[in-house]
Amino acid sequence: QKEGFTKLRVCSSEDPKDAHLRGLCRDASTMNYPEIRIMSQNWESPFFEAWVLQILLSEVLDVPTTMETGDPLLNINFYDPEGRFDYGIGYYMEGLDRAAQVIDCRNVEQVEGEPYKGCGHAM
Repeated sequence: QKEGFTKLRVCSSEDPKDAHLRGLCRDASTMNYPEIRIMSQNWESPFFEAWVLQILLSEVLDVPTTMETGDPLLNINFYDPEGRFDYGIGYYMEGLDRAAQVIDCRNVEQVEGEPYKGCGHAM
């Protein structure tokens, strides 16, 4: 932690509902920013770039940020309590197209029995 920089990141949709009460993050509901979802790709250099972007957006600019791997069972979120480091789908253009259509990826409806519908705003 940088000396003098004491604010927490803003919470995202991947955090537990009581995360702000537990001191894990700040309540994002007062920020008026839609959540940004970053696509992770499937090799290490984009992981690190995505993490830097996730940290800058959520800790410095107060923008709720999550990561998209293209597979619901995989995780590359920098703030994952288990520290998972999973390889997602590379060049997942379908997820970018979906984000352009729905704007807020939290609104993408997942239907049981159908393929996962990934959604991401940036690679």
